[in-house]
Amino acid sequence: MEDKIELLNKKATMDMLESASKFCLFMEHIAEYKQEQILEYLLTLCPLLYLKGRLIRSTEIDDNSACEQFVTEEQYELMRLAVKKNLQAIDFFEFYDANLHENQTLSLSEMLTDIYQDLKDFVLLYNKPQQIAKDAAVFMCCLNFANNWGSKIAILLPYIH
Repeated sequence: MEDKIELLNKKATMDMLESASKFCLFMEHIAEYKQEQILEYLLTLCPLLYLKGRLIRSTEIDDNSACEQFVTEEQYELMRLAVKKNLQAIDFFEFYDANLHENQTLSLSEMLTDIYQDLKDFVLLYNKPQQIAKDAAVFMCCLNFANNWGSKIAILLPYIH
């Protein structure tokens, strides 16, 4: 039974890796697309990313030294500006935060770039040959899904829909 669970976890991780890779590649070429194409793609891929993020499982890791981040501040800012340029007309939107009981103005380009940063770090770390790096990548992906990019997808989907 444990082998079957491990196999399912491996498949879920590979599916997450494939979806994250597609999202990152799209984001890296976002300047090539029109706003309508971007929104159409995001409406297809973001729900899939959310589902894949919910399905992967991680175990606790003993050594955090393998938890590397690859996307630099400069790369982040260049990506955010590229996304903003293509989505400028719809970049800012209002979101009612029920926890704060108030509206917040959010930036679509910033949210997408935050998601990109977490997923790109996951893809690059998972593609390292060491098993400790792969374990750290899955751990960080699960943690970042729970604390960052999962909720961002849930917030931006109704807006782009």
